Amino acid sequence: VESKWRPYLDLLPRQFPTMPLWFTPAELKLLRGTSVDALLSGQHIANSKDLRAMAAWCASKSDLFPSHVTIGIDELRWAASVVASRAFDSSAVGVALVPFADALNHSGANPHTRMRDGGQQLTFTAERGIAKGEEVMNTYGEHGNAQWLLNGGFIDR
Repeated sequence: VESKWRPYLDLLPRQFPTMPLWFTPAELKLLRGTSVDALLSGQHIANSKDLRAMAAWCASKSDLFPSHVTIGIDELRWAASVVASRAFDSSAVGVALVPFADALNHSGANPHTRMRDGGQQLTFTAERGIAKGEEVMNTYGEHGNAQWLLNGGFIDR
């Protein structure tokens, strides 16, 4: 299906090996007893119960999804991973994928920018100098490493 969003969608990663939602059973075993394990066991963006319910809903909506399109657990887990690792909160639309902004990596201690929600637009303004060739760092907010690992596949050092 052609869409103005196709170039952006084609750039998104197909795999998320550093996100616990994609860990192997052996890797998940290493998280037992941690706060990440507790988060995985509870309600999160891609818990198994919700993914199964969404897959069943999608399968029941032949008017929305052509018969040759299969939307199963893996496709929904991929979509949830994209949203969890890239989306921004917007007062106008709720959760939004923002193609340029999601390329900015996180720094909790020394970011260059912070997102400002202006309703119909999200604004990123430099709050400190940026040297030529320096990576521009944004802050994703104030969350702990358990949330960063679960939703983004990284920890903040």
